[in-house]
Amino acid sequence: MNDLSARLRAVCDLDLAEAREYSGRHEYDGTIQDLSPDGVRKSLAALAEAASSGAALEDAHDEAHLAAFEDRARVVYGELELYRRNPLIHLGGLDLACYDRDYAPQAERDRARLAQLAAWPQAVDAAVEALDQVSAPVATATTIEFQSCCQK
Repeated sequence: MNDLSARLRAVCDLDLAEAREYSGRHEYDGTIQDLSPDGVRKSLAALAEAASSGAALEDAHDEAHLAAFEDRARVVYGELELYRRNPLIHLGGLDLACYDRDYAPQAERDRARLAQLAAWPQAVDAAVEALDQVSAPVATATTIEFQSCCQK
């Protein structure tokens, strides 16, 4: 897990489900990102601290990509606060489909799936706290979806 620079780790921590699902960062297996307002503030503070280290990547192309992803994280979570109006960000954290792939032994994937399922109540509480900028129809549909997820 320590093979990533502090800056890249902070970016991944702000998009945990994406890092696990699409980048194969399986150290995030069994966890759900804290998308409560306080959790996002802490993650943005960690991003700011890592970015202020001044440690640029050696490869200019890689540095440009990392800087773009840092900017994206600041805009998405800091400026636009999309996690407060987009339920899909929260639902992505609940997704268990990644454990269906044969990337690790079945028992290891099963443990990760159960750990992630155990974190659902806290994730749903964080979503309810955070999603205070959605329209009434989206709020109603999201409530129904979250209730459905938690009853399975």
